[in-house]
Amino acid sequence: MSSHAVLILFRTLAALAIALAPMTQAVGAPQPAPAAPNANPVLSQLAALDSPVLSERDRAMQQLAGHADATLPALEQVLHDPSISAEQRARMSRVALSRFAISPRAAMGFSFGGVLPNRVSVAATFANFDSHKKLRTGDMMVEADGHSLVGPTAQRLLRAIIQSHDPGDMIHLVVRRGAERLKIDVRLGRYDQLPRQNGLSPEGISDEIVRAWRVRCARLAPAKAAIVDPGVTADQWRGVERSVQMIRAGVARQRSSHPSAWRQTVFAGGEPRQAPSDLDEQGKWIMARGKDEVNMRQAQGVFIADPLDAGPGMPRTRTNEIQQVRNAIASYRQLAARRLQEGPGPGEMVRMGPISNRTYDEAIILAEMELAALIAEAQENGEPIDLPAPGPQSDSDR
Repeated sequence: MSSHAVLILFRTLAALAIALAPMTQAVGAPQPAPAAPNANPVLSQLAALDSPVLSERDRAMQQLAGHADATLPALEQVLHDPSISAEQRARMSRVALSRFAISPRAAMGFSFGGVLPNRVSVAATFANFDSHKKLRTGDMMVEADGHSLVGPTAQRLLRAIIQSHDPGDMIHLVVRRGAERLKIDVRLGRYDQLPRQNGLSPEGISDEIVRAWRVRCARLAPAKAAIVDPGVTADQWRGVERSVQMIRAGVARQRSSHPSAWRQTVFAGGEPRQAPSDLDEQGKWIMARGKDEVNMRQAQGVFIADPLDAGPGMPRTRTNEIQQVRNAIASYRQLAARRLQEGPGPGEMVRMGPISNRTYDEAIILAEMELAALIAEAQENGEPIDLPAPGPQSDSDR
């Protein structure tokens, strides 16, 4: 091949290489990554929820409520962030509550029993729940997830703690099995698998749901809350309080002397609204706080009514509790002996107190377990047990 032909071939190959170079680069070069989708759809509305414009905050909350991907876990992930503002937290909490209200309810799968209504004792467990394997009839739950289960609202509190969880979660219990103290973790099942639902609606924002949501929010709250500096000294606060007290006293006097001339003022987290009410005739000032707590001011008195929480009632000592259980056991034994002589025998159903629908034998066993737990508590706390002889249970003890 002549040198001229070689030169032509070289130029042809060089031109071909130049022509193919852009194609090679296009095929081999790394492609730009597509824009990553927002991992949490709640974040897209987060800034708008804290907008200085009220209409923008309302619009952002409506869009968040209608967003199919704004699930309860996504909302709670942001609610757990301590850096969000109070406005953002309040609005997201309202949306999250609506999600929580329609989510599956949890249940432990047991029924309440025992003599004392201010304690939580197990009367029975259901076979399709984990509690059936781990709890026994007569067990007294004294703690659940770190909450003490003693007092007039103990059973209501336990329901709220259980329903604050998702089905499949673990609940951490401290249980008295007679004198023995045990720590037991129970996996929760589904509420709709209970033999009966005890009147609790599985949907809707009922009082039961609100109580459960409060417990859930407390569990998800940031570990460290920011300390708010009021920017005033203690002396300045006292001056403000004295001024407010003087104003309230003057208003109360006016309301008492001319009740029909005053309209009811209701504050519900926004602009005060004037509205007539039958309470005007009694000169009451009602201020709603949250969903359930109501402040009622009449004259110089302040009355707080919370439909979700029962009053504490008379304080109960452990000696009172032990005496009540001992009296109940004595009553059950007397009734069992009487029925044994007169008719059906000890298997007849009990028709008294909080353990109706149980036989006398079962009632006595359950009460004896309760009594052993109370005595063990008293001994561990160094409390003396000085009780009179047990007598029949009176109506006031039931």
